[in-house]
Amino acid sequence: MFTDNLGEAGRQFPKPVDRIGYFDRLQIHLVEITNPEVDFLREQCAHFEIDKGMWPASPFEYRVQLVQPSPLAIDCLDRRDPDQTLINAAEVAVDYSYDTDEEAEEVTRIVKRGLIRRWHPHHHKVKSLWRKRKAEEIEDEYIPDDEEIGVERVDGPGWARIKSVIYREGHQRLTGQCHAVHVEIRLRSAQACKGAKVVLGKLGQFDFVGIHKRRLAVYDIDVERLGRLLRNRWNGTKSRDPLLRKLHLVEVSQDWRLGSIMLARYSNLQEAVDGLGGLRKLGACLVPVEVGWWG
Repeated sequence: MFTDNLGEAGRQFPKPVDRIGYFDRLQIHLVEITNPEVDFLREQCAHFEIDKGMWPASPFEYRVQLVQPSPLAIDCLDRRDPDQTLINAAEVAVDYSYDTDEEAEEVTRIVKRGLIRRWHPHHHKVKSLWRKRKAEEIEDEYIPDDEEIGVERVDGPGWARIKSVIYREGHQRLTGQCHAVHVEIRLRSAQACKGAKVVLGKLGQFDFVGIHKRRLAVYDIDVERLGRLLRNRWNGTKSRDPLLRKLHLVEVSQDWRLGSIMLARYSNLQEAVDGLGGLRKLGACLVPVEVGWWG
């Protein structure tokens, strides 16, 4: 599963030729909203929904969902009264585009394997889900319903307040540039949005790449060092040298064998870190992989 010679950490990966950050989705609760505001926001979003009277015990009467709101829609929200508006869900997305489809596939494969979300609950499992697209017509070509278009990596259940999602896209959603990789952080509560600084008055100046850089990282792992760390932990020792033993006249690192055995239980690095003690305890075994996303 993982490299034993830090091959990924030393490689030079293709750099993205373009990146663009945006709110893929915003969910807002409002005390009141006028019909002109509804009409304006509907025109400035890829999709717009509004529901009324769903929370009888709440002061907020309307729930508004905005998919890919434009800068004008964001500016309209920033001017609203914070006492009458509550942001309680957001999808903070960044699309990275590459020169070729092969470059995008290569980087996506490495990131799906080595992506770590800081402060990740150990009981949240990493899943790979098949993404399906709805039936639609593009340039007179009909695309059938439920066509499988890629694997989506999700590091939390549906009810999780915070989780990250990554998958391949044929093109960037806003600019249309081809060979894209879609990365987003999904926030599912008002507290999570506030902690990520998705708040009224600052939506227009939101740093999309910055929040990804603070919360996400890509690593490779030193298998032999991991085995030595686990051996020292279990034996109560402080050894800094590998434990070597002869096997058919060849010296074999027992630490490397132990690290390989332990990593074989996991399908990606996030699960390994969660299962073997957390990011703080395994930090010495991890080596950053530079994929050119957050530089």
